[in-house]
Amino acid sequence: AEVAQTRGLPGKAIRLYREALSLDPNDVAALRGQGEALVAKGAVQRAKDNLGRIKTVCAKRACPEVAALSATIAKGPPIVTVAATIPTTVPKKD
Repeated sequence: AEVAQTRGLPGKAIRLYREALSLDPNDVAALRGQGEALVAKGAVQRAKDNLGRIKTVCAKRACPEVAALSATIAKGPPIVTVAATIPTTVPKKD
């Protein structure tokens, strides 16, 4: 899942983290990773849900995943820019 995420494939990462969480729903590393991938896809509310789950699991201990996912959520999804293509030639009129 981490490899998919670093390669810019957050959708695939989300699916892989979902599989990991089906095996262990309290895996805070998987919850954090899935949350970060969700932010990358623009699903910030779902990432906040993951953050809430991490806080619940980590209620009695300090988890660095809380700060890491909180920072990612605060930063928000990446800004995608679309470059305009300027024609280099002018079409001829018939």
